[in-house]
Amino acid sequence: MSVDTSVDFHHKQPIISVLQVSNRQAEDTTTFLQLDYTKIPLTIDNIWCVCFVFFGGEMVMPKVKIDATDRRILAALQRDARLSSAELAELVSLSASPCWRRVKRLEELGLVRGYHASINTEMLGYAITAFVQVALDQKDTDHMKAFEESITAFEQVIGCHCISGVYDYQLTILATDLAEFSEFARKNINGFPGVKDVCTSFVVKEVKAPVNLMVSR
Repeated sequence: MSVDTSVDFHHKQPIISVLQVSNRQAEDTTTFLQLDYTKIPLTIDNIWCVCFVFFGGEMVMPKVKIDATDRRILAALQRDARLSSAELAELVSLSASPCWRRVKRLEELGLVRGYHASINTEMLGYAITAFVQVALDQKDTDHMKAFEESITAFEQVIGCHCISGVYDYQLTILATDLAEFSEFARKNINGFPGVKDVCTSFVVKEVKAPVNLMVSR
């Protein structure tokens, strides 16, 4: 499957051809967009409006059908994923069996990707949380994939996003102290072949943690 995609930087309007195919599992239409990095200048600064670019790959944005009850289920599971089927069913005004079937459907669609515990990192001794932005010297698929595979293998890296702008990646890294962070960054970020520039910001205070998504819309 291929999608003809190009960007007209003179008019500053993205020109994207969209291919829609049937998705039997979702019972809906899935839109596939493919942005081929070879069709645009390899200067990420030129991408002024595309904040979700995935170089050399394919982005899938499924349009799944969920109703108000599904949204209440998602909201309840985000608040407390340890709810029993009976407790969850009572919260969303369903009987246990239909509620369980809805949860399984949400899992199969990929809307519920897993169930996790929220852990206090400071109580485990991680006094440092750093946001590290990384720019690569070469932005072709192979170099970016190599960096992603290398950096995401470390447990200290709890987040990695490919971003638009001057930098190519933003990492979230935990460390027990500045000395540990400095050693990790020196060996595994600054020392990675092809890294051109690194900018680090340290968290002074966590105001809001990224836990619950908006599901009411």
